[in-house]
Amino acid sequence: MTTTKPDTATKPLQFMVSEEMFEHFGALAAQFAGHGKGAKTAFFLELIAFYERTPKSETARVAELESELRETKVQVEELEVELDRMVRRQNALLDLIAEQSV
Repeated sequence: MTTTKPDTATKPLQFMVSEEMFEHFGALAAQFAGHGKGAKTAFFLELIAFYERTPKSETARVAELESELRETKVQVEELEVELDRMVRRQNALLDLIAEQSV
């Protein structure tokens, strides 16, 4: 988790957002850390920590899952072919057993 140490020099991070977004962020920070001093900073640091724990963007994850799905479909097709072959062999064996018991 990204945190600042008490003896670490700090610098302000300044950027402009709409008033609506500013109010929304403040409300989320209050839900996260209460209404006390440092709530917005704590919430911002938690957002950064969450981002750092997230290994890939959702778009990259979707592409990865689509690739896995294609591989799985190929494996399913191969298994279906193998199952069909095994059913034919089983039927042939059952036919041989039926012929011998007559």
